[in-house]
Formats: sequence, C-alpha cells, structure tokens
Amino acid sequence: MYLYVHGFNSDVKSRSYFDLHNILGNVSALSYDYAKPASLCLVKLCEQVEGYLENQDTKKQGHKELEDIKILGSSLGGFWAMHLAKKYNMPCIAFNPVTFGHEQLRPFLGLNQNFYTQEYWNFSKEALLSYADFILDKNMAIKPYIILGNQDEILDYTIALNYWKNDAACIITQDIHSIMVYSQYKLLMESL
Repeated sequence: MYLYVHGFNSDVKSRSYFDLHNILGNVSALSYDYAKPASLCLVKLCEQVEGYLENQDTKKQGHKELEDIKILGSSLGGFWAMHLAKKYNMPCIAFNPVTFGHEQLRPFLGLNQNFYTQEYWNFSKEALLSYADFILDKNMAIKPYIILGNQDEILDYTIALNYWKNDAACIITQDIHSIMVYSQYKLLMESL
C-alpha cells in the first residue's frame, strides 16, 4: 500500500494522485491544510498514517496478509512524506521535495489559489515561519529516494541535492517541478 502526500496549492484529487493510483493501484491520498501552521499539518498527517497502521494491526490479529506501507510525496508533500517516513520507519520516495519550508515557501506568502478546487486562500507569515521548527532529519532508518528535476521552475533542485547527497538516493532527471510521467518511476516505486 502507498500513501501519497500532495503538495502546496494541490489537493487529494490532484492529477498526481490519480496518475499514481492508475500506475500502482493501491494508493491512498493523505490530506492536510497547508494554510495552517506546520505543527497542525503534521498532526493531521500523523493521525491519518496511524489510522492505516491500526488497520494493519487489525489485519494482523485477523491473520490476514499485511501490506507494507510506503510513503510518496511531491513538493511540500515530499517534505511531509520524509517526516512521516522518519517517524514511522517507512520507505519513501519524494518528488522535487521542499527541503527548507520556511525559506522555499516564502514566494507564496499572501493570496494563493488551489490548482484543483480553484479556491483562493491566504498563506500567512505565521504559517511560513512555523516551518523553521521542522528541519528534515537526514538520519533515517530507511534511506529515502529523492527524484529531482533539473528543469524544476519552482524549487532549486540543488538545494535538496546538496542537503541529501550523502543521506538519500538522489536521482536527477530532466523533469520540471510537476512530474508529468510517473510511469517512468513505476519499477522504483514497486521496489520500495
């Protein structure tokens, strides 16, 4: 089973989620409100992961076959996917992830529009600065895979590469920020 964390200004009904679901089958989307402070985003995401883990415990007690849970995330969702992977010791692939939220999300201060719902919302300075308390821990039990598009027009891919180069399996591609063809990563995702 795969859990997918969507990015900033995205949604559980994103194209990425549907593409991943079509390619892999058993993918569930996790939701969070990125207008809220980072601590509240993480609490919401952890509640959902723990719900899936409790379901696995129920299956175990009923002697049903367990599925390994793997985390996928893109952009800000990649940032959260790596936090969740560290906390729950799960395999992870992050696509063009945010590395330093309090710095890399700064251009989005103020009015934003969700790509999928078309709703307008405000990203406050308080929410931005709350990310300073959430530094990614490079000491992970399961080394994450990080897919970085060297044509990324939103995030400078070298920031993630320099931060993770010795602590993750970094794969540099010709992709832009939005991964258009997830099927090229199918074997990697299935091998987690």
